[in-house]
Amino acid sequence: MPQRSSKKSMAEIIGPIYERYKKILPRLKEIEPTTFFQGNYWTTLKLVCLATYIHACYVPIISKNKTMQKNIGDRFYFIDLLSNSGVNLLCNHVECEPEPEKCKTCKQDRKNYFVGSSILASTAEPPFKTLYFVDKNKDNLDCLEKRLLFMKQQGLCKSDIITKHEDCNVVVDEILSEIKSHGSFHFLAFVDNEGLDADWVTVEKLLDAYFSDLVINFPTSSVKRNMHYPDTVCKFLGLDNIGLLNGQPALDYYVDKIRKKGRTVETIPVNTGKGYHYDIIIVTKKDAKFMDVIYDIKTKIKSNSAKEAETAFTILNGKQKTLDKY
Repeated sequence: MPQRSSKKSMAEIIGPIYERYKKILPRLKEIEPTTFFQGNYWTTLKLVCLATYIHACYVPIISKNKTMQKNIGDRFYFIDLLSNSGVNLLCNHVECEPEPEKCKTCKQDRKNYFVGSSILASTAEPPFKTLYFVDKNKDNLDCLEKRLLFMKQQGLCKSDIITKHEDCNVVVDEILSEIKSHGSFHFLAFVDNEGLDADWVTVEKLLDAYFSDLVINFPTSSVKRNMHYPDTVCKFLGLDNIGLLNGQPALDYYVDKIRKKGRTVETIPVNTGKGYHYDIIIVTKKDAKFMDVIYDIKTKIKSNSAKEAETAFTILNGKQKTLDKY
C-alpha cells in the first residue's frame, strides 16, 4: 500500500478547532440568528492562525513563565479592534444573505459556520483577565455581547468583557489607558483588517506599548486595488505621500516599519483561490521561544487554500467520509 503523505489536510488542521466548538456553535447561532460575519472559506485560514497563536503560543507562555507571572500575574489582556458578531457564515459569494439557507448564487447548502476571533479568545485557558472588543456596528456588538454572555453562563468564558461601540482608531488610546492603569501588563491584539480599517498610527500605539504581541490581517490585494485613493492608503501604511513607497511592495514597507520597533515579525500568506490574497502578520518580541510553532502553522497554511478549507468542512460535516482529495 502506498504511504500516506506527511502533509496535513485542512480537515486535520481545522478539525481540532471545529470539534472544540462543535456543540456550542449551534447554540451561538440561535442568538440573533441572522447576525453573522459573512465570510468566505479563506476566513477559516486566518482564524486557524489566531487560534493556534492564542492556545499554543501566547497563553501557555504567559501563564507558565515564572518571570512574567511575577511581574504581571493574571494581568494579560486580549484586544480585538474589529470584532464583529462572534460567528462566521461561510460561503463563496459575498452577496449571500443569512436567509434563505441556500446561496442564491451558487445554490449550495450554506450550513457551514465557524466561530469568530472573540469566541476563540474567550475560551483561553488560563483565561485572559479582560477581553476588549471594538466595533462601529452596534448590531454586531450587541449580538456579540449576548453570545459572550451565553459563553459565560455556560462556564466557557472566565474573562471580564468590555465592549466599545466606536471607531478603533478613536478608542485605542482609551483601551491602552485602562490597561495601563492596573499596573504591569501584557496584551495580545488582533487587528482584522478586512478593509483598510486600522490606521498605522493605531497599530503603532499598540507596538509602542511594547509589552504586547499582535496578529494583523494585512489586506495585501486590497491595498493594491486602493492605490488610486492615496489618502486612504497613506493613513493605513503611515505614509506622508504614496510616492515614498518608491516601488516597494506595501507589505514589505509595513513589515519593515514594525521591525524598526525592535520586534520579530513573521508573515503568513493566505491563498484565497480567487486571484487575490492577504497576509497574516504575527508580531512578537525578539528571540521568542515558540517560533517553531509559528513556522509550523505557516507551512500548513501556505500549502492550502480556501478550496481545501471548503472541502474540509464537507469532510468534518460527514458528507465526505475519506481524505481521498488530499
